[in-house]
Amino acid sequence: MYNTMDNIVNLLQDNNSDCNFTINIKNGKYCESNYLETSENKIYYNFLFCILDNFDILLSNSTDKKVDLAKRVIDICTQIEVKDDKYSNFNYNKKFSIRKIQQSLQGSLRNEKLISSIYYLNDLYKTHFVIVDLNKKEYYETSFKNYSKKYLYCNDKKFYLSDNLDNGYLQKEETIIFDNDISKNIYISYLKALGNYKIDELKKICDELNLSYCVNNKVMKKKDIYDMINLYQLCL
Repeated sequence: MYNTMDNIVNLLQDNNSDCNFTINIKNGKYCESNYLETSENKIYYNFLFCILDNFDILLSNSTDKKVDLAKRVIDICTQIEVKDDKYSNFNYNKKFSIRKIQQSLQGSLRNEKLISSIYYLNDLYKTHFVIVDLNKKEYYETSFKNYSKKYLYCNDKKFYLSDNLDNGYLQKEETIIFDNDISKNIYISYLKALGNYKIDELKKICDELNLSYCVNNKVMKKKDIYDMINLYQLCL
């Protein structure tokens, strides 16, 4: 069953077709064997390596990935501090700080499964990594942005990527595979705090943005209109 946020996303899609929604790193288990080949997928034992091996050009072309994985993570953590297109341009709020991301990537390299790493990798590689729980037959969407989706299938120990979501999986608002170490609201909001607005003011903003604030011929609740405006601006 979809919640209010899902309804807002669907409403935004109707309004806007373009809007879908230096560190010391210790070696982890990847140093022994981090993946195996199958006839259908490459299965990994570390989700961070799974994503980087498929999306990071330098690592994917490496001839010694056991060594270069840690080097690439160090490089990424360093670039976050000096390159705007690795952090500042993503418009993160204060909670999703540079230090937070660096610590998360470091922990994920050691086989910790931190959702904050996924949130950052979504923006870094302009891809929506949807977490798919093989055990519970559930999936969790990790981004509101208009990125192409890649499905990260996983259980407690193994990970692989797919372009498709298998039939029969149910959408959930949280995943138990990953540690929810930060709220999904990692971006600076377009609007001020909700208390600064009356509902008529929010409706006026919707009119200016050409957004509908009605669902089934009924005016949405103030909080839902507020969330919709912020979500719309995030997707631009």
